[in-house]
Amino acid sequence: LRLANENRYEGQWKDDKKHGKGRFFYLDRGQMYTGVWCDDIPKCGTVEDFGRQEAPKPTIYPLPECKLQDLRGVVKDAEDMFLDEQQ
Repeated sequence: LRLANENRYEGQWKDDKKHGKGRFFYLDRGQMYTGVWCDDIPKCGTVEDFGRQEAPKPTIYPLPECKLQDLRGVVKDAEDMFLDEQQ
């Protein structure tokens, strides 16, 4: 999916809605969400700066650093649990 402002979604679909694992590129503000979607709604994932310096409308404040010891493991466990509930 590519929107008029060039923001785009890459990932899984169900009934013409974002559903399952995917990434949404907010190119207008220089951020990217990676995670799980359910019926077009982001449910569990991470947001990171992605080309923020080149974005036409960057966010005012950068994202704070996450200090979890195992950020990827925590997010993966949460995503897996959410995906299991959807089946």
